[in-house]
Amino acid sequence: MVAAACGDVVKSGSDGTDVDAPVADAAVDAADASPVSGPVTVHVRKLDGDGVGALDLTATVVFHDSAGTLFADGVVDATGTFTGEMPAEGGDVTVIRRLQETTASVLAVMSTVTGVQPGESIEFGLAARGNTSGTTESMQARFAPISNVSPPTFYTECGSTSGVPSPQPLSLFSTCHGANVDVFASALDANGKRHFAVATSPFVQGGTISVPPFTGVYSEFDVKLSNVPAGLSRISGIRYSVLGDTQVDPQPLTTLPAPPAGTATMLGDYPAAPGLRTQLALAFDRADSSTRQSVLSRTADLTGAVMIDLAASTLPWITRNSFSATVGGFTWTVVQPGGDGDAMAPVWTGSWNPGQRNTTVAWRITTPWNATGFVLPRLPPAYAEYDPQAQTVAVAVSTRSNVTVYDYDQVPDFATFRKHHDQLLTDVVDAAVLFGTTAFSSRQATTSSQ
Repeated sequence: MVAAACGDVVKSGSDGTDVDAPVADAAVDAADASPVSGPVTVHVRKLDGDGVGALDLTATVVFHDSAGTLFADGVVDATGTFTGEMPAEGGDVTVIRRLQETTASVLAVMSTVTGVQPGESIEFGLAARGNTSGTTESMQARFAPISNVSPPTFYTECGSTSGVPSPQPLSLFSTCHGANVDVFASALDANGKRHFAVATSPFVQGGTISVPPFTGVYSEFDVKLSNVPAGLSRISGIRYSVLGDTQVDPQPLTTLPAPPAGTATMLGDYPAAPGLRTQLALAFDRADSSTRQSVLSRTADLTGAVMIDLAASTLPWITRNSFSATVGGFTWTVVQPGGDGDAMAPVWTGSWNPGQRNTTVAWRITTPWNATGFVLPRLPPAYAEYDPQAQTVAVAVSTRSNVTVYDYDQVPDFATFRKHHDQLLTDVVDAAVLFGTTAFSSRQATTSSQ
C-alpha cells in the first residue's frame, strides 16, 4: 500500500456527528489509544445510496469478540450514536439493520469491522454527497441548431438528458447543485468526431441556460501503463469527466487483449473543457483466476494523459473456481500473490427458516487480508437469530457471496480504513467524499462464488 498525507475529509454532517478528521489522523488516533479498556463510539448512517447521509436510527450496535462474547450492545440514540466499553485487547463491532421485517420474514443487513481498539470512533453508512433526493427543480438548455450531429447530451451534477429540438429540459434537484448550475454538453458528428460545449448560469427555477455553439472538439486521451504483469488476459477501461463531484460523459478506452508484460498504452477521447477533472475505471483479468482487479482513480485537475504504475499497488489473484462460501465462512487459494492491501471485505449471504419466520442475512465483514480464507465471527447468543453458525436447520448459502480486497493510495493502513470503511467500500463517488478534490487512486480485487 502507499501511504500519503491527505487534507480534511468529510465535513461535519447536519446531525453534528464527527466525520471531518483527516483520514491520515485515524492511524495516529489508533496508535495513541491506551492499552486498557475504554470507550468506542459508533456513528451510523443509512446505506441506501441516496446521497442524503441520513441517520439510521433503528440500527443495533454490538461489541463482541470472534467467539461471540458480548462486550456491549444497544440501539443508537437520536444522533445515530452508540458508545460502549471495549476491552483492552479490542474486538469486533457489528451493526445490524433489520429491513423488510414482518412476522413471516426478515432481511438482516449486517456490517462488521474487526480489530477495533479502545478509544476509536467508527463510521458506519454513507455521508452526504450531491444527490437526487431533494426538492425537484428544473431549467432548460437552449442551444443553436446543429447540422450533421447526433442529438446532444446535456450533463449537470444532477443527471443528464439528450435530444432535440432546443430547448431541452434539465431535471434538477435542490441537493445536487449550488447557486449556479453547470452544464457540459456533448454531441457526435457524422464523421464520428465528438464535439462539446460548456455553460454555467445562476439557478432560476424554470429558467434558461444558453449553451454556446459546440465548437470544442475532443482530443486524444492516453493511459500509459508501466510494469504490466505477465499473465493478464485482458485490460479494458472507461474514462469519465468529473463535473463538480459527478462522473459524466463515459468514453471507452481501447481494450488490450492478452497484453504483453512491460508497458502498454490505452487510447480514448476527452474534452479539454475548463472546470472538469478526469476519472478512470480500468479492469484486469487473468484466465487462471476468478478475480477481476480494477484501478479506480480521480485526478485533481484536467489532464490529457495519466500514467499508472501497476507495480505501485499489487493485490492477490484467487485461483479460478477455488472460492467457496460455506455456513462458517470462506475458503480460497491464490494463484498469484500480491500485497495485502488496506483491507478485505468478504460478503456472506444466506437464508434459513427455523419455523418462526424466514431469515435472510447479508453480512459484510471488513478485516485484514488472509491468503486462505475467512471464518465468520460468532454473534452473542442474544443475536443468534442472525448468526448462520447458530442455526439447527439447513442454511442455504447464496452464490452472491464474494470477497473484495482494497488498497487506496491515500489510506496508510487498516486502522485508518476501518474508521470510514463503508465510504471506501462502496464506489468511487462515495470515496471522493472523503478526499474532496485531492487526487486519489484505488486498486480492488473482487472474486465471487458464481
